[in-house]
Amino acid sequence: MNYSDEHLRTARLAAPSDDLDRRMQETFARAAQELPEPPRATAWRWIGFFAAAGIAATLALVATRVARPPFRRSANQATYSIEPHGPMRQLLLETPASSRPPPHFAVSVSTP
Repeated sequence: MNYSDEHLRTARLAAPSDDLDRRMQETFARAAQELPEPPRATAWRWIGFFAAAGIAATLALVATRVARPPFRRSANQATYSIEPHGPMRQLLLETPASSRPPPHFAVSVSTP
């Protein structure tokens, strides 16, 4: 054990004063009493409620106005058919040369 521990163990403690005991008792007595209830913030709650309701109503109104188109027109379906003519038609309709079988060539050689 070091010197400071030994010194603290052997030191004489002063008796607590009556004034300290009285102040501690008063402090504990005040803490044990019920705290007064804070005033209710009902006015602020009503203001917040009406503000939230107004914002919700505004958003709902804006959302319904944006979703609706300004003019209602009946939609007609249009079908267009585009067909190529000439060489483009032949190119598109014929099978490519790479998929067709190669042509057959017969070569005959006559001797003189």
